[in-house]
Amino acid sequence: MKIQRCREARLKQLSLSSQPLQQHQITKEAAAASSSKTQQKKNTMKKRKTVYKKKTPAEVQSTKNIVINFGKAITSFASSELARPYLVQLIHQESPITLDEFVVFAITSRDRIGGIDSFRDLLLVHGRDTEKQAAFKNLLRQISEIFIKYFSVNWIIHGRLKYKLVYLKYRNRMLRRIQKPEHFTYVKKHKFQVEHEDNF
Repeated sequence: MKIQRCREARLKQLSLSSQPLQQHQITKEAAAASSSKTQQKKNTMKKRKTVYKKKTPAEVQSTKNIVINFGKAITSFASSELARPYLVQLIHQESPITLDEFVVFAITSRDRIGGIDSFRDLLLVHGRDTEKQAAFKNLLRQISEIFIKYFSVNWIIHGRLKYKLVYLKYRNRMLRRIQKPEHFTYVKKHKFQVEHEDNF
């Protein structure tokens, strides 16, 4: 009987002594799993990390005045004889503006274009605009689309632009921003380029 009790006590002691080892093993496995999840998260973040592309001086120079040049070309076209057949079709009898008034608006607007903000303001209708101002802007946006679609290639190829291929590349991007001037906040991509960037 005494021997039996000694054996039971010994087994109980061995069982208690093994518990810390089991707990230590469980803690170690949990730490390893947590470390693995952290590494996976880091790898995912690394894939989404932006890739910085340093532009050369020539690339910077080629797009420096692209909005200004497109804007001035558009307003010059809008006030030219080439645009008149399109303007006649776009201006309805109920319109609060006449063809001659719009031509004056286009001529005066040309000198106001100094960048994205000023060009966007000529296309985007604000709540504070009068009925005439809204009509001028809507008509300018429509004639701008016509210029980009049907006349800009000829302007780029036969004009005095130095970086013709760059302007051809940005042509569709300008068209998208003219169609939605509320999103016209930039034309050039920023100094970094995100993977799978949308085309807008």
